Amino acid sequence: MVTDIADFIKSFIKPLPFVETIAGVVKTLEVSSEGENGRFIIKRYPIALNTPSGCDQSRYMDLVPDFNKKSIIYFEDKGTTFLDRRDSLQFFESRLKLVCWLNVEKLGYESLLSPFIIKEIMRVIPAGMFNAPPLYQRISIKIESEDQKDSNIFSRYTYDEKVTQYLMFPADYFALNLKVNYAVNLHCDTPFTLIDPVTC
Repeated sequence: MVTDIADFIKSFIKPLPFVETIAGVVKTLEVSSEGENGRFIIKRYPIALNTPSGCDQSRYMDLVPDFNKKSIIYFEDKGTTFLDRRDSLQFFESRLKLVCWLNVEKLGYESLLSPFIIKEIMRVIPAGMFNAPPLYQRISIKIESEDQKDSNIFSRYTYDEKVTQYLMFPADYFALNLKVNYAVNLHCDTPFTLIDPVTC
């Protein structure tokens, strides 16, 4: 469910002019390689949750800060809580972290942009409640807080030395913590069916 919710939010943000690379919920991919003295090194990267395993490994780098890109945006799943059930509606609360990395120069500016970008994201996220039939109803999205601007935003991942300057100008970045409340219609008319597996 939380992946659908992130995709709803992504659909509001994707048309904004600063957006280049955007994904829904990510998972952490662990890649091991042999380093010096035969020791194995494990590196962790964010990849889109629906990226099939065994694909071209260049796809694994899509969400890693890269000065060839204008921006990178993705969501981290911070958990979902069941709240209540009323007749055919089951109510949930999901927490998401929206992570955004920006290349200011590629966007045509010479100063940090995050305050303006945050304002644009706040502008396009619906202020009131909305439905996404047939399954989701009474969706409300609230931006609760912004993380402190430091390397902890990316602490789940380990990037190569060549991108260790990804937090220095012309880079800009931020993370917003979202609370999303919604109801799931247990009597929706869409049946569950099996489909072919996703391939590369």
